[in-house]
Amino acid sequence: QTLDVELAVQGKDTADGYQEAENEAENFPPVISGPSTMNVTYGEVFTAALSVTDPNTGDTVSATADSLPIGASIDPTSYQFTWNVSSYTNISIQIVAKDSKGAASIYSPTQILMCYCANGGVCDYTGETVEDGSVSQIPCVCADGWSGDHCTVDFDSCANFPCYENVTCTDNEAPLTGYTCGSCPQGYTGDGRFCSDFDECASSATHQCQQVCVNTVGGYSCSCQSGYELNADGKTCSDIDECFKNPQICSQICTNTNGSYICSCNNGFNLDSDNKTCTATTSCSSNNNCSESCTRINGKDQCSCKNGYVLQSDGTSCADRDECADKTATCQMICNNTIGGYECGCPSGYTLNANGRTCTDINECSTSNPCDTNASCQNTPGSYVCSCKSGYTGNGKTCSDINECSTNSPCGNNANCFNSAGSYNCQCKPGFYAAGNTNMQNGNSCQKETAYELSVRVDATFNPAFNDKTSTAYKNEVAKLQAAILSAYQNNSQTVNEVKTISVTNLRQGSVIADCVVTVLKNYTRGTSVLKSVIETGTVSSYVVQSTNVTDYNECANPADNSCVGNQQCINTIGSFTCNCSDGYQFNTTQQQCVDINECKMSASVCHLNANCMNTAGSYQCQCKNGYIGDGRSNCTLVCTLNYCSGNGICYVDNNAPKCNCTTPGVSGNRCLVTAAPLSAGAIVGISVGAIVGILFFIGLAFLLHRHNKAKQRRSVTPDQGLLTSRKSPEPAFEENEGHEHQC
Repeated sequence: QTLDVELAVQGKDTADGYQEAENEAENFPPVISGPSTMNVTYGEVFTAALSVTDPNTGDTVSATADSLPIGASIDPTSYQFTWNVSSYTNISIQIVAKDSKGAASIYSPTQILMCYCANGGVCDYTGETVEDGSVSQIPCVCADGWSGDHCTVDFDSCANFPCYENVTCTDNEAPLTGYTCGSCPQGYTGDGRFCSDFDECASSATHQCQQVCVNTVGGYSCSCQSGYELNADGKTCSDIDECFKNPQICSQICTNTNGSYICSCNNGFNLDSDNKTCTATTSCSSNNNCSESCTRINGKDQCSCKNGYVLQSDGTSCADRDECADKTATCQMICNNTIGGYECGCPSGYTLNANGRTCTDINECSTSNPCDTNASCQNTPGSYVCSCKSGYTGNGKTCSDINECSTNSPCGNNANCFNSAGSYNCQCKPGFYAAGNTNMQNGNSCQKETAYELSVRVDATFNPAFNDKTSTAYKNEVAKLQAAILSAYQNNSQTVNEVKTISVTNLRQGSVIADCVVTVLKNYTRGTSVLKSVIETGTVSSYVVQSTNVTDYNECANPADNSCVGNQQCINTIGSFTCNCSDGYQFNTTQQQCVDINECKMSASVCHLNANCMNTAGSYQCQCKNGYIGDGRSNCTLVCTLNYCSGNGICYVDNNAPKCNCTTPGVSGNRCLVTAAPLSAGAIVGISVGAIVGILFFIGLAFLLHRHNKAKQRRSVTPDQGLLTSRKSPEPAFEENEGHEHQC
């Protein structure tokens, strides 16, 4: 009977399963629909009622978002779609309708028409759209002063160079329109847009010529009347001394006058009609010996010479006059004699004036300026001196910038040093602030405040030049964003008195993301939410803010952003940081820095009693004294312990190990524990006999060697010595016998 019940239950479950599968097979997904095209405007709220139905009776249907942009939502029961449009690109909309049996349908608009024209721009629905992924951007007709796809770029009115050539054009920053032209170039008159030549010669009040003014395009030049020449200043005129310039212009006597000259003759001569040549009043005899000219005076022939020559002692010949030697020349500095005249000159550093006689110092500083562009030039008589300007080094002719920030930064620990041409600038580090934090020459006034890290994404096009922090584009954009973000904080009542500086540290892609450090006063208590909302709900310069993020700034991540110095550790805190001395150091209030702790001088000994303490930078070392071994801190034990060496052995230390010097005969070993075995009576007798025999053997050997050497000395004589000996001595037989004894 139990088996029948179980079979019945199984049969029912199977039937229910078949029924459920049949019901699911007959279930149709819900139908969801909405506008195929969403025509939305940036900054406005768009709503649409979606239609959701289910062909099956009794199903419960709900609508949920699978993908929506920021600010969009769907009511799951009324199916009302609401979108506060705060983004205009990278948009995806997918809404899912699902019944209680799990069947689902998806709605997504076919097209999203985005109208985003900032700064008073108007969307041109008649124009051609720009496809941006799933979004069709409506073209903009920008208001005056603005340009760009969304009217966010200041229109550059100077792009087409509307001003006169070489006149500065300044664009009026949006929302202002137009441009402003600078003044016309010198020598021109007009409004800067249109300029024409100005005639300086029309009035003596507008030129500096002494005699003649000649108008030119854009200026004028000076000239002189006949008989005068223009001086080096290009304005004044000096009389030309024709008599000096051309000594032969008159045949005899030349007298200079202002703007001209007069020729005259010696006694006995008359001036000809050319007003230059002199002719004798009375002709001389035909046999006169004058080399040049002759006149008859008082019935006698008298010779004369032309100008520049002198009559010689013979009374007839003429020779060149050396005006330089006879001091008749009128040169100021250098005189060079010439045939019939002389010339004046000037040494190096001077120029000859128009009168041909005097010299004027050349002001090299105002003409060629031989000094470096970063040097000052001081004129001296006949020369000049070059001196590098402050902030530069060199010999004056070549000067290079001194990088004040490279060594011993003058900005101190609380400011960063930025080198510039010929100078430097100190800027408070992030988290520090000083009133008037611009163009500081030291950072002593920078006081510790609080710092936060801010990231702002704005709707701008990323310029590849932003990747180079030294580029002009990067620097201009950073300056623009810093000023705009700071302005946003200082124009908000919640942050106007607390937020002091903004430092943009980097620009990244993603539209444009600016990484910043916000420095606020210590008394700021509103946290990151206010710092975020102030920027998130406004605009930055001409840009619309897309997103923001504010976090604590970790000053310890970059040593340049904190004031911790050597032997200090930087510890980050919320909104700030602290500098703690490293282990082994303590802060010295007098020196205002962390100094080494001399652990060896502390009252409590850090080393063992039998160890020496050696102080090191930030630490110390313990070394056991001579004769002791151990770690030096917790233990130092004697190497040579009492009775280490047996007997009378003496213990000594070798390489931190005990060694024994055994003094007792017959005792050896590491600890003088080995004793030599005693000899037997037979061994002692054998050794004694062997020793005696050995001694006798060596005595006999020595005697034989002595006898042999003595005999050898007697035989070592020459033949003559032998004859002499035989004559004087009657004992040859004795010699032979003695020789025989040796042989035996």
